[in-house]
Formats: sequence, structure tokens, C-alpha cells
Amino acid sequence: MADFKVRLEINREDTLYYPDVMVACVRDGVEKYYLRYPKLIVEVLSESTEAIDRREKLLNYPTISTLAEYVLIAQDTREMTLHRREEQWRPVLLTMPDAPVEFRSIKLILPLAQIYEGVL
Repeated sequence: MADFKVRLEINREDTLYYPDVMVACVRDGVEKYYLRYPKLIVEVLSESTEAIDRREKLLNYPTISTLAEYVLIAQDTREMTLHRREEQWRPVLLTMPDAPVEFRSIKLILPLAQIYEGVL
């Protein structure tokens, strides 16, 4: 997925980002190098990208009509921030290893510890 982008239109201009993970539930909007209609986008935070992921992308990704969830995963600590359209993009912070992480958009529930398995 290193060369696969998400494409969105902002002020009538195309904007492209390289998410770490994205999931689409339909074939519409899938093109050779980008996806227009993701349901879920996940970004793994790093020093070089965290500000963009937490600000710019948090402002721009919700303009994608199909996007239901935007997830930020810390790299060096067990911490995940989940933003959902149905909750007006308010952040939900998860830090406890046994906390259930519910990705409603793809009907998946797993403990936070499993996301970090083999990493921390």
C-alpha cells in the first residue's frame, strides 16, 4: 500500500494523502493509484507526521462522505484515538490493554493489546 493514496476534493482541488491503512467496502472510487471512498482510515503516528495526522487530516478526512472512522495509533506507547462520524468526530482515547477496540465501520472488535501484539 506504500504507493496507494486516498483522494479527496477540497475547494474543488484534488488532495492526496498516503494513509497507513484504509478500508473500502465498495469497488466504487478504486482507481489505479488511489481510493476515493474509504470507510476506515488508520494512521500510525510518528514524530514527523503526528501534527499533520492530528490537525490537517482530522479536518480534511471527514469531508469524505463515506468515511465512518478515523483512527490514530501511537507508535511508542499503547494509545489509540478513535474518531467517528456518528459521534461528530469527538476523540475516544483508549490506553488500557484489555480495552475493547470497536471498529464499527467494519464490524470488528478486538482488545487494544492485540493491535500492539509483537510491537510493545
